[in-house]
Amino acid sequence: MLIWGAKDPIIPLEHGRRAHEQMLHSRLEVFPDAGHFPFNDDPQRFVEILNQFTASTRPADLSGEQIEGLLRRGRRKPQT
Repeated sequence: MLIWGAKDPIIPLEHGRRAHEQMLHSRLEVFPDAGHFPFNDDPQRFVEILNQFTASTRPADLSGEQIEGLLRRGRRKPQT
């Protein structure tokens, strides 16, 4: 679950969109009038979205090794 403020002056919305594209089965919610802290700008909507997400998904059942493998899979080899 990615929740992004469209008016974020620190991490632009485009970064959220790119992250969403790279994360299989992810969800992206954009708060049009929010900045870097959408939970402060619209706390009621934030809680509603979070509640919907937790009610409609199951926690991943992954071992530490599986999580590490997923994280490493996206890494690029260092340039020499």
